[in-house]
Parts: sequence; C-alpha cells; structure tokens
Amino acid sequence: MPTLLLILLTIALLGGNVLRWQFSGGYAVSLFDLIVTLSALWILIIRWKTIIHHTLFKPTILFLGMLIVSLLFHVTRYSLSELMLAGSYTLRLSFLLLFIFLQRNKRQDVFLHVMGVGTIFLSLIQYFFYPSLRNLYYLGWDEHLYRAFGQFLDPNFLGIFLGMYLLFVVYQLLANKSSMFFLLTSLSLTITTLFLTYSRESYIVALLGLIAFAMMKKLLTFKFFGTSLIICLVLFTGYTLFAHKSEGTKLFRTASITQRLASDQQSLLVFAQNPLIGVGFNAYAFARPHLPFAPQNTLYANHAAASPDSTYLLILATTGVVGFGVFLYFLYCLVAYRRDAFGISVSILFLTSGFFINSLFYPLLFVWYLLLIRE
Repeated sequence: MPTLLLILLTIALLGGNVLRWQFSGGYAVSLFDLIVTLSALWILIIRWKTIIHHTLFKPTILFLGMLIVSLLFHVTRYSLSELMLAGSYTLRLSFLLLFIFLQRNKRQDVFLHVMGVGTIFLSLIQYFFYPSLRNLYYLGWDEHLYRAFGQFLDPNFLGIFLGMYLLFVVYQLLANKSSMFFLLTSLSLTITTLFLTYSRESYIVALLGLIAFAMMKKLLTFKFFGTSLIICLVLFTGYTLFAHKSEGTKLFRTASITQRLASDQQSLLVFAQNPLIGVGFNAYAFARPHLPFAPQNTLYANHAAASPDSTYLLILATTGVVGFGVFLYFLYCLVAYRRDAFGISVSILFLTSGFFINSLFYPLLFVWYLLLIRE
C-alpha cells in the first residue's frame, strides 16, 4: 500500500463519523468513504493481475456475488430509489473488500500506532469536554451521556477498535523490547479509554481476544491472572469513586439488553419472509416496516433502523440460509489467511463482536481489522 494512501487513510480514520455528511433519501458519505473509494480504484488499476491469483479472491467474489444476487432476486419488490440506496451500500462494501488484497506497507506499524494513539487522545478529549451527543440526536445519533465515543460517535464501535488495538500493543510488547515505554504507556491509555466506553460488549470481546492470545502463546499463568485481577480491581475502584452516573454508565443496565432481544426477534421475523435467499442485502430497512409491530415513518430517524444489532442476523435475514453459508465460508477463509497467535486472536475478537453489534462491515472497523491482520 503506498505511503500516501496510508497517510490519507489515517487522517480519514481519525476524522471518523465527525467528517460525515448526510443527504436526503438516506444517503450519507464520509471522508473515510472517499479515501476508501480512492484506495479501491488504485487497487483495481495497479494490482488487478495479482488480485485474481490471491488466496482470498474466490471466496471474496463468491460472497460478494451472493450479496448482489440476493438483492437482484427482489428487484420487483422494491422501488427504484430503495434499490439504488441498497445498491450504493453494497458497492461501498465491495470497495472495502478490496482492502483484503492490499500489500503491507513497511511503515504500516507506525501508522497503526498513530491511528490507535490518535483515537485514544481524541476520545479522552471528547470524554472530558464533549460528554454527550444530545445536540446530534436529530441526526440519528444516540446520546451516550458520560461515555467515551470518540470520532466513532458510538462507544461500542470505539470499544471494539480499542480492543483490537490493545491486542496489537500486547503483541508488540512481546516482540519488541526497544519501545517498552511507549508501548506500556499506550497499553495503559488503551485500557483506560476502553473502560470509559462503558461498553460491556467491548469488554467481553477484548477479554476473549486476550485469553485466546495468551493460550496460544502459553501465557495463561498465575502472573497473567494476577495482573488481570489487579487491573480489574483498579478500574472497578475508579468506576465506584469517580464515574459519572447515567443510564449508559450503569454496568448492570438491562434496557439495552431488552432492546437488542427485540431487535433479534424482529430480524428473525424478517428472515421468515424468505428463509432461502433472504429479503435482499442492505434491503433490511425496506422489509422491516411491513412487520406488524415495526415503527412507521422512522426509516432514517436512527442509524440502527437500517439493520439488526447482530451482523450475523443481518446476513441471515437479508441473504437467507444460502447467503449465510457463503458468509461463514468467507469468514473461515479470512481467519485462515493469518494463522499465528495474533491473527487468530484478533479475528476471534472482531468476529465475536458481530454477535453483539453490527460491526463486521462497519467501514472504520473492517478496514482497521484488515490492516491489523496484514502480514
């Protein structure tokens, strides 16, 4: 990957959803989308000969083709404007998938740290000086009062990002003894900022990733568990003494669980409309209003309205059992691409997050994941 594109990608990732523009009809574009498009065009023009011989070419084409077929199968069901909107997001996903075929830049680790540390500082500044998104509620963003959400404008997505960066820092700590001060400082700041998201999903997947990494590195010792316990006690003490109180900062809140269970139930009802081929990829929002208890006239009122909370349920509902099988095959090939301890553990973290939130094809996270597993 050219250094110039990596610089632009770093700037765009740090801009995140802050540099995002909403248009009428449900369309939205961000600086990150523009840089991804530019990078995708560069990949197609410069590397098209090597792409077709890549290990992941066939599973990627198979998966992308299945997504397109699932939408074309329902071409008479939706209006032209609905098909164009669904198609535009499918096109964006195809650009994201091209990042699979990028070669690793020799300075890539430096830029990964710039992205990680930059995100941490932006998130801490936001946490102390901009603790709520209440003034952006009319644009479809949740309030997230007293939670770190950074440039993602969502604490759950920020938490998944930080969980993967945490694994990257731990991996480098074991491999690079010359930058201990920087890495230990990054580790402390990452854990602190991750905690300030108050995202329980992020805590769970980060812990799963760390345990998987420790198991494969044979680090599950008394020292590992002792250190983990001390960190948890320090964080819990800090939470008890200093945390601002709101519904979002309650670690044992139940409202979000109830909401997600309702979302899962609704996605299964959408799946029941066409179990074999689904309702069409990215057409979930257009099939959902036909359900008897679905809210009407709120199609674009909230960013969560266009999909269920789980990526896996989204694929199941929109592409059916056929598409879901192809999707699982694609994920298997993606995980098998890098089989060392770090590659597998970061894949476990990222892919597990898709059970809780619709994270797997979230552009900022998907590209971040692909950059991390690039050898």
